[in-house]
Amino acid sequence: MVEYLYSKEEAVDLRESIVENYVKPIVKKAFKKYHQLNSAVLLVAQYWNDEANDAVHNRLFFSVLRTPDIEAVFRSYEDSINLPELPKHSEIKCWAIDQLEKKAKTIIYWEDNSKAIPAFAAFCKEGCHQCTRSSEAYTPYAVFRRKRELEVIEWLKKEYGIQPQNYYRKLSPLDYAKLMVNTGKGEDIEVEIVGKILRPWLDGIKPEE
Repeated sequence: MVEYLYSKEEAVDLRESIVENYVKPIVKKAFKKYHQLNSAVLLVAQYWNDEANDAVHNRLFFSVLRTPDIEAVFRSYEDSINLPELPKHSEIKCWAIDQLEKKAKTIIYWEDNSKAIPAFAAFCKEGCHQCTRSSEAYTPYAVFRRKRELEVIEWLKKEYGIQPQNYYRKLSPLDYAKLMVNTGKGEDIEVEIVGKILRPWLDGIKPEE
């Protein structure tokens, strides 16, 4: 018999809390340091880990594009499409978490064996395991974008006649400062939920003990 920890409404609230309190601060910290970044995407997958415990895992990818090219991430470890001339996805994420932990003076982590299961298991594919390719196991749940990027695009076109994915190569430090002042780039983040419920019977489910 399936046991549930949360109602469907409570599961929605739990997802919103995890996105707001865990993922979004990481993205904001990364955006603040790397002005080239314009978006990020949270992906989830459910499979048993090395400790033989059920878990919902996450991946967080960043991009200079309006929407991350997920296929490009999985296609090459050296992702020059999403992160040209930038550190790797995992390095950016680890740096952001480290900075947040230093400020909060506490450990920040994704609760893969507990809260992540009732929150996100319903959005994960069935039948995945540790040997499943990441490109097959993980599905996108949310896309994070700089809220005022459209203003940036218009300003860049007007001032420089260039596309936003190319500006990091052409703007001087002074121009970067001008960009920040004129557009407010990096101040806010908008979140688009793109995940689809694939296994509704797992929404709010109680993790196996």
